[in-house]
Amino acid sequence: MDISFKEPVINVQVLGVGDGAESIFAYSTEELIAEKLRALVQQKLRNRRRRQDIYDIDWLIQNVPLDDAAKARILSAFQEKAEARETPVSMDSLDDPEIKERASADWNTLALELGDLPDFNELYDRVRAFFKSLPW
Repeated sequence: MDISFKEPVINVQVLGVGDGAESIFAYSTEELIAEKLRALVQQKLRNRRRRQDIYDIDWLIQNVPLDDAAKARILSAFQEKAEARETPVSMDSLDDPEIKERASADWNTLALELGDLPDFNELYDRVRAFFKSLPW
C-alpha cells in the first residue's frame, strides 16, 4: 500500500474485494507507469536510486497492451505528477546519463528477487524508447 498526500492521482481503477460488495481504488496501469517514470526522473533532485522501476516499467510495456489513448493518459499523468513535485521534464529526460546511472545502481540486487536478471541496458533502452514514443 502506498499513501501520499502530495501526489495527484489521475487515472484510477476500482477493484472489487472478496464477493465484490467492497471495493478499493487502485492505480490504473497508466497511472502506475506515469508514477514510476516520474520517480525515475526525480532521482537526481531527491538524491535517490530507483533500480526496480526500469524492470517494472519494462515488464508493463512488454505485457500490457497500450494504445495511443493509453499513451496519452500516461504522458498527461506523468507531466501533472512531475509538475506537482516541481520536477522539470522533457521528452529527453531519460537521455540524462545521471538518471541512467542512478537507475542502474544496485541493479544486481534484483537477482535476489527475480533469479535470472535481464540486461539493464536492454531494458533501459526499451523504456527510454517507450518514453520518447509518448505523444509529446
